[in-house]
Amino acid sequence: MDKNTINNDNDHFRQVNGKKKSFCLNGLEKTNKIIIKNNKKYIELNKPEDFIYDMGDLYVLFDERLNYKEVVGNIPANILENMNAFNNQEILAYVSFLEANLNVFCQGKKPEIQSIDKEEEFFDRCNETHSENVTAFTKVPFDKDMVELQKHKFSLNTSVTGNIKMDLYKENIFMFTCDELHANVKCKRCFAVNALKSGENTTFSCEKCKSSLLFNYIPVFNPDHLGLLQLKNCDLIVFNACNFQISCEKCDMSYFTKKMTVNERFSCKCFKCFTPLRFCVENLRIITGKKVLIKEGSELPEKGTCKHYPKSQRWFRFPCCNSLFPCDVCHDEKTNHTSEYANKMVCGLCSKEQSVKTNCECGMSMFKKHSQFWEGGKGNRNKNTLSKKDSRKNKK
Repeated sequence: MDKNTINNDNDHFRQVNGKKKSFCLNGLEKTNKIIIKNNKKYIELNKPEDFIYDMGDLYVLFDERLNYKEVVGNIPANILENMNAFNNQEILAYVSFLEANLNVFCQGKKPEIQSIDKEEEFFDRCNETHSENVTAFTKVPFDKDMVELQKHKFSLNTSVTGNIKMDLYKENIFMFTCDELHANVKCKRCFAVNALKSGENTTFSCEKCKSSLLFNYIPVFNPDHLGLLQLKNCDLIVFNACNFQISCEKCDMSYFTKKMTVNERFSCKCFKCFTPLRFCVENLRIITGKKVLIKEGSELPEKGTCKHYPKSQRWFRFPCCNSLFPCDVCHDEKTNHTSEYANKMVCGLCSKEQSVKTNCECGMSMFKKHSQFWEGGKGNRNKNTLSKKDSRKNKK
């Protein structure tokens, strides 16, 4: 993006100069020209006095909401790539670093100091660049959007099935979880709204009627579910902003992000391998399964059949989790573990639990029945072999 292109769009840009408009840019508005378009800031890089290259103006595109930084300008792509390789730093440190090493970048090289581990030397160089116009700034983390986790351990449970369905977009992220959940719930007794967060305490008192509310969150290891949320005496209204834990897919680094809401996009670079880490939780919702009360003498839902085995009128109790499912495929789809051989079944016609067999006392049988009568559509449907005594024999 050159200077002429920016100046031609005066209707869409607002120029920041001194006291006209102040932004949280750590003093950059005092030393650099800043142009704004579509809530994005273009920070012009100041060229050093000994700059010998004939090129247009360079800008750092900065999006405060996503903490996204990128150098734009009419220069070769390899130079832009080298400059953008260091954009995981704070905006002031990044701009200062680019201005101090602009000649090196324009030679198609990278500065000798490529590691942000040399923190003291890096900040000294940044302070020298802005010493005349900007007061010395305090040392802050290179990226406020995420902090490195000292312990690479995720609190995940693999023995429970989650009920918080998650639509997640992620890029270069291996592990993703939420250790502490924040949500608004409504008390079933007085209908008051309570803002709760998960933690060691799972029971809370309603702010209005002092009723006991259960709010227990268990993170799970599942790409489609965020965790298991157990509620009692309250109903979920909305999920609030939460901190997430992520790990880089390319290296062993793990991070703790800032509080983020649903549909908020996250984009940062790994502190170690500089791989871009991006994700967006597009939707969160509670999956509430209907409670099936098994009463002996009555039929199971759909008579115990499923889409995988439409003629098997029974449910199986799997010993691995002591749960009932119509078949092993249904079990594997709804749990996060492999099914074991079922040794008990529940008849789909009478709901009697018994050992696994092909028939039941109520008349349920897995074998094909040979009948000469219609029997409500469950018997013989072939008119050629249908009994003459059946009324459907001669019907057209």
